[in-house]
This record gives sequence, C-alpha cells and structure tokens, in this order.
Amino acid sequence: MAFAPSSVLARGSASELVQGLLRWTTKARASAPKAFGAHDAPHTREDDAEKRTFRHWKRMASGRWNPPRYSARREAQLVHAAFQCGQLDAIAGSKKKDQLVQRLARQETHELFEPWPAVRMPRLAPADDAKEALRIAKKAHDAGPYAGRSSKRMFKGSAADRASHTRAQTVAENMRTMDDTVREWRQEKNLARAKAKPTSPL
Repeated sequence: MAFAPSSVLARGSASELVQGLLRWTTKARASAPKAFGAHDAPHTREDDAEKRTFRHWKRMASGRWNPPRYSARREAQLVHAAFQCGQLDAIAGSKKKDQLVQRLARQETHELFEPWPAVRMPRLAPADDAKEALRIAKKAHDAGPYAGRSSKRMFKGSAADRASHTRAQTVAENMRTMDDTVREWRQEKNLARAKAKPTSPL
C-alpha cells in the first residue's frame, strides 16, 4: 500500500521533515525544566516534549495553556512522512500515528506495503518551464478532435460567446460616431423645446 504524497513534501523530503521534528524535540527536551518548572519533577523531559509536540500544554509558572508545536493537519503530514522514510517509531505521543498503526494492523498480512520513495522530483527553470508549457500547448493543438481547425471556431460556445465578436464591432462603431450622435440628440431636444414654447404673448 502506498500513501499519496501530501503538500508538506513541497517544503522538503520526508527524511528532512522527520529530521526537523527530531531536532525540535531535542530542543524541547533541553528546555523542559524552564517551560514546566522545577516543581513538575515527577514528569520526565521526554514526557514534557511529547506534550508540547502535538497537544496543548499548560505552563506551570503562569497557568496558561499553550498551543502545540504542530497542528493536527501538520501532525498527519509528519506521520505520513515518517512512514515513507521508515522512521515511524521516531514520533511519540501522536494520535495520528496510533491511528495509522491501527490501520496497518487491520490490513491483510499478505499485502506489500511500499512507501513512496523519498526522492525530490527535478524542477525546471522558469524559462524552461514556459517553453515546455508552450510545446505541450502546440502539441495539443495539433492533435485531438480539434486538430487542423481554426482557433477562432474551436467550439460552439454559449450565445454570449457567439455574439461577442459582433457586439464588439457594434460598440466600436457606436463609440466612433458618438460625437455625431450627441450633436443630433441635442438638436432634436432643442427643436422639441422650441415647439413646446407657447406662441401667445399672454
């Protein structure tokens, strides 16, 4: 079984993400006495680091609750990344990890679990990417159901699409003769006003 790669892999490979988690866990264990206070001695540094990684934790000095280091979505992405690089045991105190382990246990024993290879796909430079996109567009234009047809008549389209060209020409012609139209309208209004004026001096 293979899991689909998540968007978190865009920030680095699976092994890099797990190494970043391990580095932060080491720092959290080192600063655990400062964060939780000396009177919290029954808890070990490992327990404190697990609390701060994926769960809300309470600072004993101030009594305030603090958010975890990683959100639930980020936690799921890290668990999948750890599974891909075979370091699932490195994550502790994660509900997402427990759910994944239960899912794996429910699978058939004869299934072969194949994680996604932790290989970063090569990326093209912006200029090369634009050239490749243009090449694909030209190839699509030369093949398929519209091959050889004029680009101006690719599809039937809606009524607005079909009338857009004629409407654009009409609007352009109206704008070109706008001054004459305004002049004629003013002359007609003046004539109508003159006819409506009474001829009697009384």
